[in-house]
Amino acid sequence: MSRSNFRVVIPRKADELIALAELVIARHIADGATSKLSDLITPDLIAAVAAAKAKNAQVKQMRIDAETLTEELHQMLGIRKGQKLSDRNSLRFVLASGRDILLGHNKGEEQKLGDHGYEVNRNVRKPKADDGENA
Repeated sequence: MSRSNFRVVIPRKADELIALAELVIARHIADGATSKLSDLITPDLIAAVAAAKAKNAQVKQMRIDAETLTEELHQMLGIRKGQKLSDRNSLRFVLASGRDILLGHNKGEEQKLGDHGYEVNRNVRKPKADDGENA
């Protein structure tokens, strides 16, 4: 008699694990008094599976909400992918405009922008055409 190798997989992902638990519970209920899992599947376990399913749904919704909020935040800040410094409705635009105004008032004394919270570096590089960030 030959021995075959096999493996019974227990999933590691929440959706798959919950789905398997629901299938096992459903089979247990269908088997009724003849179920071999009567000592294992208790009302507490059934409630725990239902709670896990609800928590999993909450986690999914929170991820969607977090992505949406992050996108809205990046839009407001002016750092959304593809967004330019010239976007007037962004915090980045306002701060760059403030920098430019202060640079005009402090020509030759650019380090004074540090008094307003800007980081001023002496290492000057030539700005890119649409960069406008380092002056």
